[in-house]
Amino acid sequence: YQRRVRGEFLFCLPRQMVSLFRSPHEQRFAELPEPPAPPEALRKINDDIDDFYLNGLENYISKLGEHIRGIQNEEGVRMQRFTKQLEKLKTKSSKRREDAEEDARQEFQQAISSIRRKRKHYRQMERDALNERRKYLESMDYQKNEQEMLRQKLLKLGALPESEIKDGSVRSLFGPFALIFFIFQVGLVLAFLSTEFTPYTDASMGNVDEISHYKLQNIGGPLRLDNYYKFFVHISLMVFFGYGFLAMWLRKYAYSAIAFTFMITVFAFEFNYFMIGMWVNVQKSVWDQIPLNFTTLLQAIYGSAAILVTFGAVLGKITPLELLIMTFLEVIAYSVNYWVTILILEGSDPGGGMTIHMFGALFSLGITVAMSEAFVNTKSLHTEDLSSSYRSDLFSLIGTILIFVNYPSFNAALAPDGTQHRVVINTILSIVTSCFFAFLVSRTLRRKYFSIRDIQSATIAGGIAMGSAHSIVIIPGASILIGAVAATVTIIGFVWFTPFLQRKSDGRFSDTRGIIILHGLSGMIAGIASIVATGTADHSFIYGQAQSSIFAHPIPEQAGYQATTFFITMGIAVGSGLISGVVLWGVRKMTLGSEAPLPYTDEAQFVVPSNFERSIKLHSTY
Repeated sequence: YQRRVRGEFLFCLPRQMVSLFRSPHEQRFAELPEPPAPPEALRKINDDIDDFYLNGLENYISKLGEHIRGIQNEEGVRMQRFTKQLEKLKTKSSKRREDAEEDARQEFQQAISSIRRKRKHYRQMERDALNERRKYLESMDYQKNEQEMLRQKLLKLGALPESEIKDGSVRSLFGPFALIFFIFQVGLVLAFLSTEFTPYTDASMGNVDEISHYKLQNIGGPLRLDNYYKFFVHISLMVFFGYGFLAMWLRKYAYSAIAFTFMITVFAFEFNYFMIGMWVNVQKSVWDQIPLNFTTLLQAIYGSAAILVTFGAVLGKITPLELLIMTFLEVIAYSVNYWVTILILEGSDPGGGMTIHMFGALFSLGITVAMSEAFVNTKSLHTEDLSSSYRSDLFSLIGTILIFVNYPSFNAALAPDGTQHRVVINTILSIVTSCFFAFLVSRTLRRKYFSIRDIQSATIAGGIAMGSAHSIVIIPGASILIGAVAATVTIIGFVWFTPFLQRKSDGRFSDTRGIIILHGLSGMIAGIASIVATGTADHSFIYGQAQSSIFAHPIPEQAGYQATTFFITMGIAVGSGLISGVVLWGVRKMTLGSEAPLPYTDEAQFVVPSNFERSIKLHSTY
C-alpha cells in the first residue's frame, strides 16, 4: 500500500507479507494460503498510484490474490462436499460402504491435490510479482536519493536554476525564527540598560558595610571554599559541555544537541538574569537598577540548567522556533517559582534539587501532555533514528563525566557561609555512591550486562538528590544512603516505569533523554530529604554553627517551608508546562500545519556533510 507525504508517495508492503517477503525460504511462501483481502481503504489508495508500471504490478498482484482466494474457496467447497458424501454412505452395508468410501476418498485426494498444485502455482507467480515490485521500489528509492544528493551539491554550488528550486529548499533570510530571536535580543539589550555593576569599594574608602557588600556579591564570604568566579567556571563547564555532550546520544543529532544547548543556554542566561532581578525589585517593593555581579550571574545560569533539563525530554522533536519560545516561557515560569519559593517563602534549595531539576522535569511533563498528539505524529516517522551509535554514546558518557566532576560546585556555589564544605563533601559522597550503585543495579536488572544509558544517567543521580537544604545538615552516612537510593530508583524507572508509561500512553509519553525519571525522581528525593532533615535537625546549632545563620526560619518550622516549596514548585511546573505546551502546539499548527518536523536528525536544520545518512526530505521552513 502507499501513503502520500508532502506530495510524494511512500510505498509499503502489506503487513501480512512482510515477514515472508523478507524470508530466504521462498518455497514456504508458495505453500502457505493466501491471506484475506486488504481493507477497502487500501484498495482505493492503490488506485491513485501515478506510476504506470507500478500500477500494473499492483493490479496484477491484486488479481492474483483474488484468483488464489477463489481457488481456496473451491478447496473448502470440495471438503464440505466430501464430508456430506461420507455422511450419506453411513446408511449402506459394511462392504458396500467401505468400497464407496475408498472410491470417494481417492477422488477427493485427486481433486484436492489438483487444487493445491494450482494454488501453489499461482502463489509462486505472486511471489515473483512481489519480488519484482520490491526491486522496482528499491531502484526508485536509489534513483531518488542519487538525484537528491546531486541536487544538493548543485544547490551548494549555486548552479541550480531558480525555476528548479522547490519551496523550502532555500530558507527565507528573515523567517519566523530569526525575527522572533531578533525581537527577543533587542528587548534584552534594552532591559540591560537598567543594570549596573556593584560599585567598587576598598578599605581606603572607609565604609565597612560597602566593602563587605562588594566582597560578598563578587568574591564570597570569608568562610567559603572558593570565590564566585571559580564556581561560575565550574558550573559553565557543567552546563555547556556536560549537558551538551550528554544530549549527543542520538546518532544523527549531534549538531543540534550541542548547538541548541549553546543557543538556549545563552538566551536563558540573559533573560533569567533580568527576570530574577525584576522579581527581587518586586520583593523589595522598589524599582532599582539590577546589580551586575557574580551572585546574580550564578542565579542566572542556574535558570539555564532548568531549561536544559526540559530540553532533554523534547530532544529531537521540536523545531528551533518552538525551542526558542519554550525557553522564553519556561524562564518566566522558573523566575516566578523562584520569587514565590525562595524570595517570599525563603525556602532553602542551594543546589536546585526542587527548583531546578524537579521543576524542569515536571515542566517537560506538562509540555508532553499538551503536545502528545503532535509528538505521536513525530514519533511515527523514522523511529530508527531514535537510537544511538557507539560513537554518540561515547560522547554522551564524556558529558556525564564532566557533570560528575563539577557537580559539587553546582550544589555549593550559593550555599550559606560556613556550610559550603559540608555541601561539597556530602555531594561527593552521594554522587560517588550513585556511580557505584549505577553499575551494580544496571548489571543486576539488565541480566548480567551493563546498559550505557543507565551509566550515563544514574551515575549523576546522587548529585541531583543532594541539591537541597539537607546537604547542609545531614551526616555523611545519610548522603551515601541518598546516593544509593537515587541511582537505584533511576535505573528501576528506566527498566520498568518508562516502558510501562510508553505502553499505557500509546506512545504519547515523550521523554527522549529520560530526564523525567532522572531529574524528576531525584529532585523529588532531594525535596523529601530536605523536609525530613530540616525537621529533625538540632534546634540551636548545626555542627557548631547557629541555625539562624543558615536558614531563614527556625528549626523545625523550616521543614514546613521546605514542604511548601516542594508542592508549589510541582504545581507551577506542571501548570506552566501545560500552558506552554498549548502555546507550542498552536505555534506548530500555524507554522507547519498538519506536517511533522523530521525528528532526531540534523539534516532538517543544519548543512550536513555529503556522507551524512539522510532520511526522507521533509524539510521544515521554521
